[in-house]
Amino acid sequence: MAQWHCTVGGKQFGPVEREILLQWAAEGRLSPGDLVWSEGMDSWQPAATMLTDAHWPLNYAAPAYRRPGQTPIPAHGGTGGQTPNGTLCALALDSLRENWGLAIGFCVLVGLFTVVLGCVPYLGGIIQLLLT
Repeated sequence: MAQWHCTVGGKQFGPVEREILLQWAAEGRLSPGDLVWSEGMDSWQPAATMLTDAHWPLNYAAPAYRRPGQTPIPAHGGTGGQTPNGTLCALALDSLRENWGLAIGFCVLVGLFTVVLGCVPYLGGIIQLLLT
């Protein structure tokens, strides 16, 4: 049986059996965006593309199965409709997992700049437009 490796939070785990990875996915310990690798693969791949039968938390919907190395070329500037909304939402939540303070702080900072620049006639409006 093939042995798998994965990276979670910058730490590498493995080798483990595929069933263990599926269990970790169901428990939320392995997310769709975490990378997995097994012997014979060219490169590390997102878990969502390799573990299509995993039961992801947050009602995550895995993309259709593709053999390794058979990646479709996405349309310019997008994914070509290959990434389901559930996958995008799960990946977005993963990227914010430990960065909520930074995201909220940035939004507050932009809001303060908007209010302050709104008080400056004419020039403030131009700067606001450029920042936006």
